[in-house]
Amino acid sequence: MNSQALRVGTLRGGDAERYLSRLVSLISAARLNKFFPDPAHLRNLYAAMRPSLSRGLYPELALSPSNGLPAERAVSRVQADAQLAGKYLRENPRETLLAAAERTDLDAARRMVDRRDYYATLAEAPPCPAVNLQLALRRVDPETQTAHFTVMFDRYDLSESLFVRYTILLRQTANRWTRQQVELVGDDLAFTENFRNAISRFTSDEAEFAFLLLSDLPRVAVEDVIRGRVGPLWTRGAEMPNDFAALFEQFPEAAVLHFPMDRAGRNVPREGRSDPLATLYREFLDEETRAPVDARARALNYKVWKERKFAATADISRPLQELLKGRGTPCVVRAAQ
Repeated sequence: MNSQALRVGTLRGGDAERYLSRLVSLISAARLNKFFPDPAHLRNLYAAMRPSLSRGLYPELALSPSNGLPAERAVSRVQADAQLAGKYLRENPRETLLAAAERTDLDAARRMVDRRDYYATLAEAPPCPAVNLQLALRRVDPETQTAHFTVMFDRYDLSESLFVRYTILLRQTANRWTRQQVELVGDDLAFTENFRNAISRFTSDEAEFAFLLLSDLPRVAVEDVIRGRVGPLWTRGAEMPNDFAALFEQFPEAAVLHFPMDRAGRNVPREGRSDPLATLYREFLDEETRAPVDARARALNYKVWKERKFAATADISRPLQELLKGRGTPCVVRAAQ
């Protein structure tokens, strides 16, 4: 892949195909766990951006200058097409479109067949939605009338142009005088509007901020908040610390995809980080400002931990591991085939 083409911000034809194939292979190599956005849906999303898969309907691929991943307009276009796919397929049988294309021999009729085939691919391999909020009951303690829940919130973060998943473990205690945040509707669990709005507002930054803000909800005790992100994608010329940039000068065709994760919780064994690019926000506070924040952390009995894993092209994977060890932040680096 031409690193100069990546810095331009728009790829076409073979460059777009190679870039997206490599991005999909990096996601596969990462072996993401449940605290990250679903890797199958991510692969489907980026594969659907390939000009060959869209049958030339979208010959260009715009990249985000901030993180090297496909730009928001490319992401939203595939998501919008996926929402339209079912209706289009029902209203346009392939046999009918193909017969019209053979009968008229017009380019427009042929493009309708191509569009249908593209929509059929999206229906069979759905991409990541823009937002997905799920709720699961873990257990109930009848004696204390406490229900323990897992909330999983996936979204496309517009501020960073990447996908993120928040996994939130919390418990809710019943109280006849206070409206519940989670309710039983028939046989199904449902968020109240207040709780849904709170999740949407409070999951826009670090896991620690979400932990603190959600802890202010009535009758709710937050146990754990885990944030997993996919991105950025580094290639030569991207903004990065000097020692990483020097490594890319040795391997100019390399690519490295980041998977940072931060966690704030009562069961986090120790405070700290194993992430060469992250800091704990309290480290930047002066003594006067930090004191009440530390006091709140002690009162809520939580700690913060940050880590990062990488998926890299085979040429740079081992040198990257050595660089991370030398920095004192050894991380998992998985090599893409």
